[in-house]
Amino acid sequence: MKLIEFLDDWIEHFHKVLVKHQTYVRYKSNINNYIRPSAIARMELGDVTRKDVQAFVNSMKSITSKRTGRPLSAGTINNTYIVLQCAYNHAEEYEMITRNPCKKIRRVPVQQTDTDAKCFTIAEQRRIEQYIESTGDLGLYCYILDLYTGLRIGELCALRWEDIDFDAKTLYVNSACYSSTDSTGHWALITDTPKSRTSIRDIPLPQHIVKMLVKLWRRSKSEYVCSKADGTRITPWTCRNTYERMLKTLGIRHLNFHCLRHTFATRAIENGMDFKTLSVILGHASPAITMNIYTHSTQEHKRGMMNLMKRVG
Repeated sequence: MKLIEFLDDWIEHFHKVLVKHQTYVRYKSNINNYIRPSAIARMELGDVTRKDVQAFVNSMKSITSKRTGRPLSAGTINNTYIVLQCAYNHAEEYEMITRNPCKKIRRVPVQQTDTDAKCFTIAEQRRIEQYIESTGDLGLYCYILDLYTGLRIGELCALRWEDIDFDAKTLYVNSACYSSTDSTGHWALITDTPKSRTSIRDIPLPQHIVKMLVKLWRRSKSEYVCSKADGTRITPWTCRNTYERMLKTLGIRHLNFHCLRHTFATRAIENGMDFKTLSVILGHASPAITMNIYTHSTQEHKRGMMNLMKRVG
């Protein structure tokens, strides 16, 4: 059996039922876009060696992305290798091979940059909130909600009014939505469980956010918290586009939507929230992940901390 024949059978008849639909679509894309055109795909499943796999991983560094026109990112290369590794682990488990060629493969190092957790300054955040409140646009208040809860965009757009307990002042995260191809191959908005087990969580809400949500609920014509005045549901795609237009209107530097989540986390740390609590609220698997992302401080916060250093003598 050729490697590509095995991968096609594995992804459709075994792995598809074990993972979220979005993961299945991503894995299949990796197979079709990067593994299928390669020389390794035409080799016999059991003939592939560790040297062949390493050569394949290394060769991906010279591939140009059709979408961006730039070399493939380290993440794309490593994720494609992970697909191959998962498939070979399956083959090993079912004794289809005598040795697993995907062990001890050197991945492509991921370059760490200082842009990974950028956030808005307090002044920028204030301008965003004031602008939204001045317009009274029902479809914009989701950005204020995100600045004070740190929800992922899929979690935000999947949020229903029934997920908010006004008496307990608590928001419950139990679903997420995203755009993906459905079983017929057409693009559709899919609602599923959140990213991971720890992503299912409850978030206590500040009093001013509770008051804001009560007002929005009274005006809302939708079962979804993120909706327009006519009741139309706001999708992640629409949410991102409206967000970017808002920043352009305000003349605020462009930071991607996920930076609203980073801004929430940064403000929380600046106000003294411990990493354990923040980790649970963000839905991270462990406080270590939160610390790795948010050990940075804003320039304003660093200056404030340094100003606390008094002269000894």
